[in-house]
Amino acid sequence: MGYILLGMLFFASLIGLAELLRFWEERWITRGTDTSEICILPLKGHMEQAEGIVRSARRGLYGKHPRFILCDCGIDEETREICYLLCKEYPGTIFCTKEELPDRIFPL
Repeated sequence: MGYILLGMLFFASLIGLAELLRFWEERWITRGTDTSEICILPLKGHMEQAEGIVRSARRGLYGKHPRFILCDCGIDEETREICYLLCKEYPGTIFCTKEELPDRIFPL
């Protein structure tokens, strides 16, 4: 019985140590560096599910200030309006055409 409790304590200590190291790395080592993620979603044609795709993709981003780029590769007007509304709702979300994409990824 004692060995089981000792094993559980050891396992919990390892998890705590890993979390402490992760916190320390986030807080002190990467301070001042841009660790944000960039997600580019190319959109084409009429997309009924555009809003759902964007919302579920944003949930998957774990950066502190994720940049989310919606790239217009020939979408219809209704989907474009949805994209504009999503850009207003979510800070860090950008809507651009495929010609503007390189300038949006690497701004001068």
